[in-house]
Amino acid sequence: MLSFLASRPWWFPDHKTSLAALYATESLRNFGLSLVGIFIPIYIWQFTGNFFWLPAYIFIASVSILIFTFPFIALIRKIGIFKSVFLSNILRLVLLGALLYAPQFLPLLVLAAVLEGILIPTYWIPYHFIYCKEGTDGAFGRQIGLMGMFSVGASFLAPLLGGLVISQFGFPALYVLGIVIILISSLPLGFARDHLEIEAISSFSDIVRGFLAKEDRPVFLGLSSLRVAATVESFLIWPIFLFTVVDSFAVLGGIASALTLFWLVAVGPISTSIDKLGFKKALWVGSGTSALFWGTVGFATSVPAVFGLALARTIFSPFLGITPDVIVYTIARSRKILDFIVRRELAIHVGGLFAAIVIAGLWALFPANWPVLFSVGAAGSMGAVLIAYSKK
Repeated sequence: MLSFLASRPWWFPDHKTSLAALYATESLRNFGLSLVGIFIPIYIWQFTGNFFWLPAYIFIASVSILIFTFPFIALIRKIGIFKSVFLSNILRLVLLGALLYAPQFLPLLVLAAVLEGILIPTYWIPYHFIYCKEGTDGAFGRQIGLMGMFSVGASFLAPLLGGLVISQFGFPALYVLGIVIILISSLPLGFARDHLEIEAISSFSDIVRGFLAKEDRPVFLGLSSLRVAATVESFLIWPIFLFTVVDSFAVLGGIASALTLFWLVAVGPISTSIDKLGFKKALWVGSGTSALFWGTVGFATSVPAVFGLALARTIFSPFLGITPDVIVYTIARSRKILDFIVRRELAIHVGGLFAAIVIAGLWALFPANWPVLFSVGAAGSMGAVLIAYSKK
């Protein structure tokens, strides 16, 4: 890992660049999000008393993305990328506030899901646009890995801290702490020059035609599949399953922090190897190990067994976490960048819609049948290999 960090100049861009400011902002923002992230599905599950609110939340957020992406991209072009990122942080604060008061007024949960969707065009589309513009061909794997090391390195203890805060003071205190840190994360943007001008986006009909184009169809299908697996992991099944096994917010946070620490150790050498290994081999390793994990972890019933399987999967997870973005950034350079990134987000969140519907249906038929539910994650992981078969 030290040799990975020592490889200047690519790992430490000039402080005036958008990418450098993004490193600092993402690190602080990720700390705030990591405090609350894994606990949000459990929080919603507990105060609603109904699992189906979780797929409903994802469904509403995904529809919101499809509705609001084009209007907000027009706004981003007017106000600039950094102001858009600042706006996304404000929206995130409102989202956390809505979640905080949702137990008293349930429609606020719907508002939170809508805001979740709006965060895609205001934060993630500018984020990926900056990478495509300022990243280095042939070194995307290392540069994406570096971003992970900065953001995760600054926040790997956050889940443990979040679990302890919930155990001692409850969810409201955790949300207030997350809100304060996310607000602070906007400060680095004030020290960098917003010199990147976001390009005009093509018409909706052109975006759809490109989305269906034969040469890029594999990458978009693969991204949709990847989102299916990611939705199972981040929101719908994995946090609920893990909490039922450990039955403790503090232990849950401790496990999440420990897994994050192992990811931090693995990401340096693996992200560098992706650039050398090649897209297809790296993605097959990531997809295969992820599918194996989701296919087996549902049968585990003890904390040591679950942690051992999760640890083995975490070591290989950068292959699946980094390689798709390396491929997307590389392809986007040969296309119209903003158009391709928008198609990427549409593909991803069509996958989110699909995951929400399938998981809701399976839960209705097989409630808390973890092997059946996790099979969706295994299928999504394997489908992600299609990303590597798009024509560059």
